[in-house]
Amino acid sequence: FLPKNPGQPSFDPLGFGLSGISGALVFLTVIGLLAFGCFMLWKTVLSQLWFQRRVSAMFISLPLVGDYFRESALARFSLGLGLTLDSSISVRKALRISMNATSNDAFIENCDSVLASVKKGNPMTVSLGKCNWFPEEYLAQVEIGEESGTIPEVCRRLATIHFEQAGRHLATLFYLFGGAVWLCTVVFIVFMIMRMYGGYINALSI
Repeated sequence: FLPKNPGQPSFDPLGFGLSGISGALVFLTVIGLLAFGCFMLWKTVLSQLWFQRRVSAMFISLPLVGDYFRESALARFSLGLGLTLDSSISVRKALRISMNATSNDAFIENCDSVLASVKKGNPMTVSLGKCNWFPEEYLAQVEIGEESGTIPEVCRRLATIHFEQAGRHLATLFYLFGGAVWLCTVVFIVFMIMRMYGGYINALSI
């Protein structure tokens, strides 16, 4: 809508070769398609359990992000084990259900080795040690519960502890990612302002 002299090129505010009403429509259409594509990607792939399990397994060894996935998986495993061991099902079935409850392939892929160790008659602490994702202090707590016959109570207490730790790690990640988003937004806005200003000066000088 900016006025221009005869023979003067249309004002291109972003420097992308888009100008006038048609350029605005193209720009808005591209943005709309990108937003719709991201939404469909989330609905069809990112929200699926199998994808989340694989992502959590990939990120579990990373700093900060991996801490959250590991603590969350330990909390879910502890809660599942505390509930299943209080029922009449076997220890092996309780362990399998609890491993699946983690929703983390890094834990689930070690389930067979843990169950094989239990089948050989090894204590639960030794069997869980077959999975490298269980920390030493966690196994020590399980061993105390196993020796005293209070594993369900110990597991429920561990679930509470690890859920709290996972919440703290998640809060830290939110702060970091939130700051990164704001920084990227500021950089993008400044970049666009500089392009628009440069384009406007060039249009005036012609």
